[in-house]
Amino acid sequence: MTHKLIATLKHAATATNTWIRTTKTSGAYVLWWVLGMFTLAMMLGLVVDGGGKIHARQQANLVAEEAARSAGQQVIRPLGMRGISATVDPLLAQAAAQKYLAMHPDVKGVVVPTGPTTLLVTTTVTYDPKILGMIGVGSQTVTGRAVITLNRTNNGVAGQP
Repeated sequence: MTHKLIATLKHAATATNTWIRTTKTSGAYVLWWVLGMFTLAMMLGLVVDGGGKIHARQQANLVAEEAARSAGQQVIRPLGMRGISATVDPLLAQAAAQKYLAMHPDVKGVVVPTGPTTLLVTTTVTYDPKILGMIGVGSQTVTGRAVITLNRTNNGVAGQP
């Protein structure tokens, strides 16, 4: 019984081998396989590096917003504590935002006062593609932006100056 099985398998292998040698399209399978793998690699590169670029943009926006938040807390204290005015000290606000940006060395940023109660924080992050970088796609710079406007949200305690 075992000899019959071995003979049948040898016959099947010989028949398949003969069919492969007689067809003229055997090289096309390799070409399709190579093109398919290249396409899959490019799609993987777009997914991985596209996600990386989105993450870099989110990081740039997050750092800009947090720097603006720290700048917005720099109220002129005597006026703010008495409930007279909620005005930002532009120099302290700018210094606080720059201090926050300095805590993130991979993010470059600029703080620009745009009015007595507003600041513009712009940040940039450089993303180096991991997969598409192998085929020559270079570093990409993404930008984050935040504008802080200090508004008074309530009128303070009634009867107090």
